[in-house]
Amino acid sequence: MANADPSLSMAERIDAACDRFEADWKAGKKPPIADFLAVAPQSDRAELRAALLAVELELQGKSTAETSVTQSSVRTARRLPAPDETAAHLEPVPPTLIGRFEVR
Repeated sequence: MANADPSLSMAERIDAACDRFEADWKAGKKPPIADFLAVAPQSDRAELRAALLAVELELQGKSTAETSVTQSSVRTARRLPAPDETAAHLEPVPPTLIGRFEVR
C-alpha cells in the first residue's frame, strides 16, 4: 500500500485511499481499515476512518439507517479524537449532525 502523497489536499488523499480500499474490496481482498490508517498522515486519520467505514458499510449492503454512519459524520469526523490504531475492531462513528442540528 502506497503512502499518502503530501502534495494532495486532505480531501484528495482520503478520496484516493477510499478508491484503493474499494478496488481491493471488489477484488476480494477485504482489506483491514487499520492498514489504511497506519500509512495515512495523523491529521487525516479520523476523517479517513469515517470515510472508509462508510465505504465498507456500503459495500456490505448496509444502509446508513442500520449503522448510524451518515455523510454528516464523515464531514465532521475531524472533530473526533484519533482512533486507536491497535484496535482489533473498529466501530462506526455516530453522527454529530442531523440535518441542521448538532448532536451533543
